Amino acid sequence: MKLFTRHCYAALTLLCVLLAGCSKPADKPAEAGAKDAKPAEAKQVEIKRNEKGDVILTVTDEAQKRIDLKVDEVKATQHIPEMAAYGTVIDPSALVTAQSEISATTVALDTSKKAAARAKSLFEQGENVARKTLETAEADVRANEIKLKAQQQQVALEWGQSIANLSADDSQSLINGLIANKTVLARVDLPTGETISGEPGGVRIKTLSDGPWQPAKIVSRATKVDPKTQGESFIVQCESTELRPGAAVSALLQTKSAPQQGNTIPDTATVQFIGKAWAYVQSGTNSFTRQEISLQTPVDGGWF
Repeated sequence: MKLFTRHCYAALTLLCVLLAGCSKPADKPAEAGAKDAKPAEAKQVEIKRNEKGDVILTVTDEAQKRIDLKVDEVKATQHIPEMAAYGTVIDPSALVTAQSEISATTVALDTSKKAAARAKSLFEQGENVARKTLETAEADVRANEIKLKAQQQQVALEWGQSIANLSADDSQSLINGLIANKTVLARVDLPTGETISGEPGGVRIKTLSDGPWQPAKIVSRATKVDPKTQGESFIVQCESTELRPGAAVSALLQTKSAPQQGNTIPDTATVQFIGKAWAYVQSGTNSFTRQEISLQTPVDGGWF
């Protein structure tokens, strides 16, 4: 299968306009009979329909050279089915604050453990350390342990167990990326009634504009249901400097379904008209058949 690409459309449109113009009767007999008329130009491009009603575009060799028509080979490919989801980039302020509090409590816990260990050692050696001092030091340890656990549970309730279980280094790396606007977290929701079995195999997100799809990863399932969508939700992480908190995004979640066999139609070979998308498939040396295509599955550089 071969397609011609988008940069030819303007030239082809011009030729089609010329074709239509040449088919009109002349306003003046003198103009109609002018010797410098070139009716052959009208045959550079012809548009007709076959018995199935498909539009057939015929472009002569001369016209193809003139407009520098390019024809691309469409290759067979595979695509893992995806499910569409929609959401927003999350404001990370609450997470940054919570992780800072966890770090502070972790330091306090470590300090209290060392103080309690010293007090216990001195008490057991008969040094001048009262039992009350030892009990106070041990109570500080327990209080800090309880406080740290509560803070971690709060993060788990708000952001998911995966973020709550991050190591100190990984947590600090995430926070640094969020503060530097190099990393974003987004919540995406499947439409009402849609579910995905197991964890998505991968995810990509983009803004609602025509920007590129960006790879992301699933951090965790959302801990709360959106009262509006009532659908399954996920928190995803994307390394991007272009997304900002509050930005609306769309996402494609990779399912566990078997890969589909098909073709990738380059974006440059796609034209949209009257709410539909089309590509012109070469059906002969100089002829191209217009075929409707689906834009439901975007891939890098085109559509599956």
